Amino acid sequence: MKITDIKIKNYKAFYCNDSEYTISLDRKNLLIYGENGSGKSSLYSALIEFFEASHQEKKIIENIFIDESEKGNAFIELSFKKIGRKAEKEIVRWDNKDNKKIVNSLVEDTNKIKGFFDYRKLLKTHFIEKSEEIDLFDLMIDEILYYSINDFTKNSFGEEWKEIKELGESDRRGTGYRNELQPLIDGFNMGLHQKLNSIEKKTNEILIYFGYDIEISFDLTQIGTAINKKIKNSIDKGKIYLGIKFHGKDIKSHHTFLNEARLTAVGVSLYLASILDNPMEEKFKILVLDDVLIGLDTGNRIPFIRVLIDHFEEFQIILTTYDKTWFELLKSYFEVKQWNFIEMYSKKLVEGGCEIPVIYDNQDFIVKAETYLEQNDYKASSVYIRSEFEKLIKNYCHKKHLKVKYDKQAFKVDSNSFWIAIKEQKKISEDLMIKVELYRGIVMNPVSHYTLEKPQYKTEIKDTITTIKLLKEELEKLLIGKSK
Repeated sequence: MKITDIKIKNYKAFYCNDSEYTISLDRKNLLIYGENGSGKSSLYSALIEFFEASHQEKKIIENIFIDESEKGNAFIELSFKKIGRKAEKEIVRWDNKDNKKIVNSLVEDTNKIKGFFDYRKLLKTHFIEKSEEIDLFDLMIDEILYYSINDFTKNSFGEEWKEIKELGESDRRGTGYRNELQPLIDGFNMGLHQKLNSIEKKTNEILIYFGYDIEISFDLTQIGTAINKKIKNSIDKGKIYLGIKFHGKDIKSHHTFLNEARLTAVGVSLYLASILDNPMEEKFKILVLDDVLIGLDTGNRIPFIRVLIDHFEEFQIILTTYDKTWFELLKSYFEVKQWNFIEMYSKKLVEGGCEIPVIYDNQDFIVKAETYLEQNDYKASSVYIRSEFEKLIKNYCHKKHLKVKYDKQAFKVDSNSFWIAIKEQKKISEDLMIKVELYRGIVMNPVSHYTLEKPQYKTEIKDTITTIKLLKEELEKLLIGKSK
């Protein structure tokens, strides 16, 4: 089961009086580029609140600029679909009318996994405190493990802790009270000990990707009671101390010893491990990451992406970033068959008015080239053809580890160097190579663009697009070893 579409109307940044915003996922993962103020954080919070609405009744926060006649019409709607052509969509809506609380087992179960992570949570994982020992009890129980299931009691840790506190701080006395409270505490302690052992193991497995030779461990001080006949009962809250080994050596005050990149690697690994350790029987698992790349050192970003690819294959991933360079890099890194790509920008409705999100499907360069060709904008079409050609050959050389002429000034390594490396392999048909050479000179050569306004060049551009499509097919076959 995966999301096929997200529809949003008049929620926070998503102002739209007469229609709604539709984001198509088609059961794929989704990579989003969005400039600041484009609404991507509103999308992130929309998804969080949608799933939380299955736990308790919530009211949708409406855009403050909507017309009076549109008030009360805000909604967030997700469509889910199983694998298979004949599978029917399951549509779930949250609104301020009849659906203030979502009653749907799929959404309820997904909410328990809590697969939402943003750069603000990443900052919390740095654990900057004055004390030498870092106590993670509140962070783990109130946030990370709140919906996680205690294997001993089959209840969530968050609800159990809430019940223990309420009962433990009551005015009750006597044997009956203790007999009721103590089993709750014992079950909580045993389950938490087991859960931390499992998360510790998974965290260390993920940390290996970052290459820092860091190991973490948890030291649990179990919760207890303080019952006094003269004063109010209280609960001795447990403590979860985080231990760090760096190159095999125990590090005290690691939050002041380790640099930011290493602290971030620990925090990311801990959060991702806790998500993986949640119950995995659910029909649908989602991981939404909002601007997490902001908080990641450049050297941590590719290891982080590898963790997602290796460990979150069963999850539907939604990843947002405002870093356009990394957006373009990840587009070439991810498999197109498994990912959709969109770009989000903001525009003003009228001069001095409110800004609204504008969402573009991130079409490949060939689609854009064909669009501009239909509009008789030959220059724009030829630019996108050349961009597609350069993307194809650079990506192929990278994945095949081909030797390419080197220059310490990267911008001097032109597309011809990559094309020569591919031609020297002699794995592409001679006829196709001749056509590519021909259209590189006629259409893809920037020097020739000043002549492309002439109508007779429309045929050449069409033929160039066809040739580049054939080249793409041929290179893809070579990459997967199916070329004859």
